[in-house]
Amino acid sequence: MINPFFRWIFKPASVNEDSIEGSEILRKQMVLYILSLLGIVFLLIMSSRLFSEKSYFYVFLNLSLACFLLVLFFLTRTGKYLQLYGTLATLILQFYFMFIFHSGAGNQMAFVWYYLFPLVSLFLLGLKLGSILSLSMIGLSALLNFNSDILPGIVPFSSHMFVRILLSYMGVFLFAFVFEQTRQSAQIKLEGMMKKLNELAIRDTLTGLYNRRYMDDVAFRILNQRSRSGSAIAFIMADLDYFKKYNDTYGHQGGDKLLEAFSNLLISLVRRQTDFVFRYGGEEFALLLTSTSREMAENLAEKIVAETANLPFSHSKNPHGKVTVSVGLVYVDSHREVKLHELISQADSALYEAKKSGRNRYVHKFK
Repeated sequence: MINPFFRWIFKPASVNEDSIEGSEILRKQMVLYILSLLGIVFLLIMSSRLFSEKSYFYVFLNLSLACFLLVLFFLTRTGKYLQLYGTLATLILQFYFMFIFHSGAGNQMAFVWYYLFPLVSLFLLGLKLGSILSLSMIGLSALLNFNSDILPGIVPFSSHMFVRILLSYMGVFLFAFVFEQTRQSAQIKLEGMMKKLNELAIRDTLTGLYNRRYMDDVAFRILNQRSRSGSAIAFIMADLDYFKKYNDTYGHQGGDKLLEAFSNLLISLVRRQTDFVFRYGGEEFALLLTSTSREMAENLAEKIVAETANLPFSHSKNPHGKVTVSVGLVYVDSHREVKLHELISQADSALYEAKKSGRNRYVHKFK
């Protein structure tokens, strides 16, 4: 959760802060914010000092980079193209550091700032691109340093000094690489755990079907979309006949096996990814069909009744001598707005009529 003070100052991107991906975007955005602001302050201080020393070229260079960072700050506030801005900022930093490093500022300990580059590049750009830029930076520095006699404006370090800088830089790079790799590995594991937890939260533990809670969420989203598109939908409620008697006769383990078999049957009959099967509760199940026709909805209801009777389960307490199901179907093809509680009420009413008229059948209602 972003502190309100930072939210007021930085205006973080509009992302889901509770998601791992969203929090990662916010972290990168905040790093770009802070680096931009710190860089601007540092460059202004350096510019004032250099101006007093009449080093006008460096003043111009620092102020130009400060202007770039200021533009970057406001671009980052949009929350868009963070990868592009991060890459651009890293490249500018790379050239700036290299220029300062090799233009005679070594006496001012510029190489200390040099060591920040691997930390920034690996975090903002990831392991692959960050490593390429970090290693290319020290590689280019080595070429510049050891070819300073043929390159104008290059003030070389001694071989001994540069080797020490090189080893120190590689040590910082390796530390940053291992740290970022470990962080990303932990993030991937955490994402997997969160995905499993989210899946468990929306699934029924016995049947593996979506649960009632998820049905409310899905139906709310689909009905909102339908209010704009006016597409037809169907809602089906199915209830296994005499299930309590089945449990009393064959035990709860037998009842669980029947529920699992019936769930698998429903999954096999509903093949479109835009259709959903839910365990409504107990022996009741619900199906939500989107952008469907009346004929398709009725065919599915008919198949559910027929295929349930073909399941390899006997039921001595059922007058039919086998497992059967009653189904209530409500089909809406009009453009009028419809609520979930209306669908449930109508489908439940149709289901009640199916039970009342002898079970092992479906009853439909159309709106």
